[in-house]
Amino acid sequence: MLGDNPVFVVEWHTRRILACNDAVTRVFGFNPEELLGHDTRCLHVSDTAFESFALESEALLQSEHNTYHCRYRMRRKDGSEFPSENLVQVIHDHEEGRVAVVSFVRDLSGCDSADLPGHGLGLDSAHALSMTIPGAVFRRIRDVHGNDRYTYLAGQLVDELGIDPDAAREDPSRVFNLMEPNDRQLLESAIQSTARSGSGIDLVVRFHSPSGKQYWLRIISRPTQLGDGTIVWDGLAIDITGEKQAQAHAAWLADHDRLTGLLNRAEFIAHIERALEAAHKHSQQIALARLAVRGMFKVNEKHGLPGGDALLCQIADRLDDTLPEGSIIARSHGDVFLVKLEIPDNDGGLAAGLRTLQSAFDAPFDLGDLNPAHVSASIGIARYPEDADTTDDLLRAVALAGDRAHKHPEVDYEFYDREISEAMRQRFQLEDRLRQAIAEEQLEPYYQPQISLSDGRLVGLEALVRWPQADGSLIMPGAFIPLAEEVGLSGRIGRLMLRRVAHDLHTWSANGWTTVPVAVNCSARQFRDTKLVRAYEQEVLEQGLDPGLIHLELTETSFIDNYDNAKRIMDQLNGLGVTFSIDDFGTGFSALSYLSRLPFRVLKIDRSFVAEILDEAHQRNVVQGLIQMASTIGLYIIAEGVETAEQEAELRCMGSDAAQGFYYSPALPAADIPHWHAALSKKLDGV
Repeated sequence: MLGDNPVFVVEWHTRRILACNDAVTRVFGFNPEELLGHDTRCLHVSDTAFESFALESEALLQSEHNTYHCRYRMRRKDGSEFPSENLVQVIHDHEEGRVAVVSFVRDLSGCDSADLPGHGLGLDSAHALSMTIPGAVFRRIRDVHGNDRYTYLAGQLVDELGIDPDAAREDPSRVFNLMEPNDRQLLESAIQSTARSGSGIDLVVRFHSPSGKQYWLRIISRPTQLGDGTIVWDGLAIDITGEKQAQAHAAWLADHDRLTGLLNRAEFIAHIERALEAAHKHSQQIALARLAVRGMFKVNEKHGLPGGDALLCQIADRLDDTLPEGSIIARSHGDVFLVKLEIPDNDGGLAAGLRTLQSAFDAPFDLGDLNPAHVSASIGIARYPEDADTTDDLLRAVALAGDRAHKHPEVDYEFYDREISEAMRQRFQLEDRLRQAIAEEQLEPYYQPQISLSDGRLVGLEALVRWPQADGSLIMPGAFIPLAEEVGLSGRIGRLMLRRVAHDLHTWSANGWTTVPVAVNCSARQFRDTKLVRAYEQEVLEQGLDPGLIHLELTETSFIDNYDNAKRIMDQLNGLGVTFSIDDFGTGFSALSYLSRLPFRVLKIDRSFVAEILDEAHQRNVVQGLIQMASTIGLYIIAEGVETAEQEAELRCMGSDAAQGFYYSPALPAADIPHWHAALSKKLDGV
């Protein structure tokens, strides 16, 4: 059967495949969609064979026979080869020449030579041809009186369009009435033109089936004038709907977000640029809003990424449904949306727009289980022309406002402010400088002595990070440590401090100074880093230092959020000989319950308590209780922030083991510590 064999419609000059039937999958292994738009090179065993076939076929197809019949080796998608029989028929255009060819291929694998047919593809069967290509074959006749009718109309598309071939043969309007009106006029005009000139038709038109489905057809036909003046159009209507849909989808994807169907960021920016031009021309105002979803992490954690995607789609639908006409919505990236709002002459209009944005998050979102997801949004707003007068500046302004809103859960939205912008600019500069300072190891440990309250001797040092500047000044940690925590640099600073402290201990020892233990602060982020244990081994143990010389100081935030993980890491480090101090004790709420279960050896009383022990009875009682409790479980106690002899005396009476603070010494550079210690020893020894 002809329908069991591959049939191709191929453009003449480019050999590009315009259409093919489903039999190509069985014989060649390709889906029809994989071949459309590509030339036939992939079906030949080599480039040489491809060119040879072209030369041979073109030579014969240009003869008066207009057919080419041969046997050739062809190639399947998997690379295997097979013998084939090929029969090619040309489709003419009298004005432009050869337009396309219809090529029939028969797989001869397993055939005996006696079974090989001569012209066994049956090209003379027009009906068989029409049933094998995705489209239709037709013959249209105009008699000498100007009356048109179809003498032949058949094919897959005829059934799909619901055309009655018998009725259409006598009344061509039954076919034309299914066409898009504008396209119908084009085709009717082309028929009239070719009837006069004898040129061919190659036109793309749209048809609509009774069910409303749209088809794109490429009409290829050539007119022939008979001796009595009758004009005959033989042609093909090739269904290129899939190709057109693919092109339309590709164009749509260029402008839209693949997940939500909203505009993408690039197309949104293009809209904003046009909107600003119009606003400038008509002295209008525009507001830009940036929405970031709060609670997205929990949704992804509970429902997985598909659940998160479903949430984003529902948010997009709600925004699209609730925002007023004239608004433009886009998905910028991740869980961030951008919205352009029209601003009336009064501020109430903008307030209403913001309430509309917030209302999209009022109801919970259904993610397919019994627990609907409740999420909210942080909204940043920037206005044209108050906050910015260009697209780039407006986007930058709304991003700054959005970041500020996202960092303050207690507020729903924040407006852009130029003072905030300047603060953010300085912050970015500081972050860049800090990254460079870490990379170049500019940060240094300064050491504050820890003094025994029983005999005044030096019992330890705390390493405090300092950032020396070119002019000799120091940037104190309060100016950059919060930023380092926020941008994820605290772990790198902590490791750098371990390295620098280890170096200073080596230097002190080499110069003959008897070293004392040094406490190094370990941030919560650094402590949760899985590489902390290895970092300690590399920076301390592999340098040959006694692990008892470097203590790690933790705050309670390091272990409250994940006690099991904290205990595991502390046990590993404790097994290496590490001693732990708990810093800023008493400023949180949960530390007491952990002290007896985690391997702490030192408890440090926060300076905020020490500062008020002489004036506030309540604070004095709190400090007394902390010291008694810590002593009971065997912890060594160090009070921070001691600035007067009276505070020292009070702490000694309470039972504190040691103290540190400006009363004894500020933090000193490493080179000064041995000299300071020598002076202390002389004082204590009465020298």
